[in-house]
Amino acid sequence: MLYKATLNSVLHSTTTDGQCDRICHSAQAVVALRDDDTWSVKYYDAENQGETAISGTASMVTIRRSGHIESRMTFEVAKKSEAFYRTPAGIIDMAVETQRHACSYDAEGGCLELFYDLHIAGVLVGSNNLEVRWERKH
Repeated sequence: MLYKATLNSVLHSTTTDGQCDRICHSAQAVVALRDDDTWSVKYYDAENQGETAISGTASMVTIRRSGHIESRMTFEVAKKSEAFYRTPAGIIDMAVETQRHACSYDAEGGCLELFYDLHIAGVLVGSNNLEVRWERKH
Protein backbone atom coordinates (compact mmCIF):
# COMPACT_ATOMS: atom_id res chain seq x y z
CA MET A 1 0.00 0.00 0.00
CA LEU A 2 1.28 3.45 -0.94
CA TYR A 3 -0.14 6.75 0.29
CA LYS A 4 0.73 10.42 0.67
CA ALA A 5 1.11 11.76 4.19
CA THR A 6 1.98 14.79 6.27
CA LEU A 7 5.06 14.11 8.39
CA ASN A 8 6.19 15.83 11.59
CA SER A 9 9.36 14.99 13.48
CA VAL A 10 11.00 16.19 16.67
CA LEU A 11 14.59 15.39 17.65
CA HIS A 12 15.50 15.98 21.30
CA SER A 13 19.28 15.94 21.89
CA THR A 14 21.08 16.12 25.22
CA THR A 15 24.87 16.37 25.24
CA THR A 16 26.98 14.71 27.90
CA ASP A 17 27.46 18.12 29.56
CA GLY A 18 23.69 18.68 29.82
CA GLN A 19 23.08 20.98 26.84
CA CYS A 20 19.64 20.36 25.30
CA ASP A 21 18.46 21.01 21.77
CA ARG A 22 15.18 20.42 19.97
CA ILE A 23 14.83 20.29 16.18
CA CYS A 24 11.37 20.14 14.59
CA HIS A 25 10.67 19.30 10.96
CA SER A 26 7.54 19.03 8.79
CA ALA A 27 7.24 17.69 5.26
CA GLN A 28 4.99 16.01 2.75
CA ALA A 29 5.87 12.31 2.52
CA VAL A 30 5.13 9.09 0.69
CA VAL A 31 4.50 6.04 2.87
CA ALA A 32 4.88 2.44 1.69
CA LEU A 33 3.43 -0.43 3.75
CA ARG A 34 4.44 -3.84 2.43
CA ASP A 35 2.92 -7.32 2.85
CA ASP A 36 6.14 -8.57 4.49
CA ASP A 37 5.60 -6.15 7.44
CA THR A 38 8.30 -3.74 6.28
CA TRP A 39 7.56 -0.06 5.81
CA SER A 40 9.18 3.13 4.54
CA VAL A 41 8.56 6.86 4.66
CA LYS A 42 10.28 9.14 2.13
CA TYR A 43 10.26 12.91 1.90
CA TYR A 44 12.14 15.81 0.38
CA ASP A 45 14.17 17.77 2.94
CA ALA A 46 14.42 21.31 1.56
CA GLU A 47 16.97 22.39 4.17
CA ASN A 48 19.33 19.56 3.16
CA GLN A 49 18.29 19.81 -0.52
CA GLY A 50 17.79 16.07 -0.77
CA GLU A 51 15.67 13.09 0.16
CA THR A 52 15.33 11.40 3.53
CA ALA A 53 14.15 7.80 3.67
CA ILE A 54 13.18 6.06 6.89
CA SER A 55 12.52 2.33 6.66
CA GLY A 56 11.95 -0.39 9.16
CA THR A 57 11.15 -3.90 10.25
CA ALA A 58 10.03 -5.19 13.65
CA SER A 59 13.64 -5.18 14.91
CA MET A 60 15.49 -2.52 12.91
CA VAL A 61 15.14 1.03 11.56
CA THR A 62 17.34 2.68 8.94
CA ILE A 63 17.52 6.41 8.13
CA ARG A 64 19.22 7.50 4.90
CA ARG A 65 19.72 11.12 3.86
CA SER A 66 20.98 12.52 0.59
CA GLY A 67 21.80 16.14 -0.20
CA HIS A 68 24.32 18.50 1.40
CA ILE A 69 24.64 15.96 4.19
CA GLU A 70 24.67 12.30 3.24
CA SER A 71 24.16 9.76 5.97
CA ARG A 72 23.02 6.26 6.77
CA MET A 73 22.20 5.22 10.31
CA THR A 74 20.96 1.80 11.40
CA PHE A 75 19.12 1.40 14.69
CA GLU A 76 18.93 -2.04 16.33
CA VAL A 77 18.18 -2.35 20.05
CA ALA A 78 21.22 -3.10 22.22
CA LYS A 79 23.59 -2.74 19.25
CA LYS A 80 26.19 -0.12 18.47
CA SER A 81 26.17 0.49 14.72
CA GLU A 82 28.69 2.43 12.67
CA ALA A 83 27.04 5.29 10.82
CA PHE A 84 28.00 6.89 7.53
CA TYR A 85 27.87 10.70 7.84
CA ARG A 86 29.35 12.98 5.17
CA THR A 87 29.17 16.77 5.35
CA PRO A 88 30.63 19.41 3.01
CA ALA A 89 33.52 19.63 5.54
CA GLY A 90 34.25 15.88 5.36
CA ILE A 91 33.27 12.50 6.77
CA ILE A 92 32.51 12.23 10.50
CA ASP A 93 33.38 9.00 12.34
CA MET A 94 30.04 8.31 13.99
CA ALA A 95 28.16 5.43 15.64
CA VAL A 96 24.70 5.04 17.16
CA GLU A 97 23.81 2.81 20.09
CA THR A 98 20.08 2.15 20.20
CA GLN A 99 18.51 1.94 23.65
CA ARG A 100 14.97 1.22 22.40
CA HIS A 101 12.60 1.89 19.56
CA ALA A 102 8.89 1.59 18.97
CA CYS A 103 6.87 1.86 15.80
CA SER A 104 3.18 1.54 15.08
CA TYR A 105 1.46 2.24 11.78
CA ASP A 106 -1.57 1.49 9.67
CA ALA A 107 -3.30 2.77 6.53
CA GLU A 108 -4.06 6.12 8.22
CA GLY A 109 -0.69 6.99 9.76
CA GLY A 110 2.08 5.98 12.08
CA CYS A 111 4.53 6.85 14.81
CA LEU A 112 8.21 5.98 15.23
CA GLU A 113 10.20 6.63 18.40
CA LEU A 114 13.96 6.07 18.60
CA PHE A 115 16.06 6.44 21.74
CA TYR A 116 19.78 6.26 21.06
CA ASP A 117 23.23 7.42 22.13
CA LEU A 118 25.48 9.17 19.64
CA HIS A 119 29.23 8.52 19.52
CA ILE A 120 31.74 10.58 17.50
CA ALA A 121 35.26 9.24 17.03
CA GLY A 122 34.47 6.59 19.66
CA VAL A 123 33.40 9.10 22.33
CA LEU A 124 29.84 9.38 23.68
CA VAL A 125 28.64 12.91 22.86
CA GLY A 126 24.97 12.69 23.80
CA SER A 127 21.61 10.98 23.93
CA ASN A 128 18.83 11.50 21.40
CA ASN A 129 15.12 10.88 21.21
CA LEU A 130 13.62 11.05 17.72
CA GLU A 131 9.86 11.00 17.25
CA VAL A 132 8.40 10.82 13.74
CA ARG A 133 4.64 10.95 13.14
CA TRP A 134 2.80 10.79 9.85
CA GLU A 135 -0.86 11.10 8.88
CA ARG A 136 -2.46 10.05 5.63
CA LYS A 137 -3.66 12.85 3.39
CA HIS A 138 -7.21 12.34 2.08
